[in-house]
Amino acid sequence: MISPLARLDLDTAIRLRWALRDIKAKRTKLTPVNPDDLNTLIDMGLVEIRDDDDLVAMDALSQKYLGASFPRRRWSKRVVLVISPSLARYRKSPLRHQGANS
Repeated sequence: MISPLARLDLDTAIRLRWALRDIKAKRTKLTPVNPDDLNTLIDMGLVEIRDDDDLVAMDALSQKYLGASFPRRRWSKRVVLVISPSLARYRKSPLRHQGANS
């Protein structure tokens, strides 16, 4: 299988690969995205833009990190970037945690 990043120039491919790696590893919830990179990810079908006028996504993040609804409610336009997985797998590991003293 050829990587969707293969057709990009090296610098862009590296930037996008690092961004996707951080997203996959759940190291980031909110990522500043370069507009050119965002357009590339949308064109590749890896990211979708959805309206969030009711602040459903922002309220969920705010509840998780602040314990309250998102306070800034008067923005003119709100969107959510949805990252689509290119591959999903389920695997039950045979390994078992033995604890620190084992």
